[in-house]
Amino acid sequence: MMMMMIKNRQFISSVLLHLIVQLILTTLSSIHWLLLLLIFSIYSIELYKQYKNSQKSSLFCCYYLSSIMFTIIHFIFILSYNKILPWEIGLVILFLLLIIYYARRLGASLFNWDLSWLPIGKYENNSSSIVIIKFLVSNLLFFAYTCQLCLTTVCTPSIYFNWFLIVTDCRYTYTNLLSSYTFAGGVLVLLSWTIVLFLHLIAQRFRV
Repeated sequence: MMMMMIKNRQFISSVLLHLIVQLILTTLSSIHWLLLLLIFSIYSIELYKQYKNSQKSSLFCCYYLSSIMFTIIHFIFILSYNKILPWEIGLVILFLLLIIYYARRLGASLFNWDLSWLPIGKYENNSSSIVIIKFLVSNLLFFAYTCQLCLTTVCTPSIYFNWFLIVTDCRYTYTNLLSSYTFAGGVLVLLSWTIVLFLHLIAQRFRV
């Protein structure tokens, strides 16, 4: 029991450390777009390395949990200064609740930080493949949609089908700190995880 508590504390500390690193990197990336490009490249390479070694290391799990926490904090930050429609907020909350629901279905526990159930990386579990796909899709929608909200908040979007916004012009993103920080966080963390999850789903070939 004592060993489990120590292990949980170490894991929580690691997750919080990764979160702090993400916040610092986002702040640095908000200074200039060249810094964003450099840090995004380094961060993406490191994330891919952890993905490749996810069977041998718990670091990827720390990356995942800290990124979920970062996305929530970043979304709240956007809400603090920008008006977002209620149904957009509702979608973000819905995707987050779906992640929690399917995580519980896969064996997650609030009192046990053992993430051997996490179906991201090289993990496979054919007996729960349908739940795994739903969990992964929920994560993909959560990161991708929040990223889209970040970018359309600070960039000039074009509307399609009288509903869907696509970013078309981000030239003035770095004119003030609020917009540059929002943009940097959306690209650095949210876009990175959107790509990782999308490629992971392709690698799994949506097998059920």
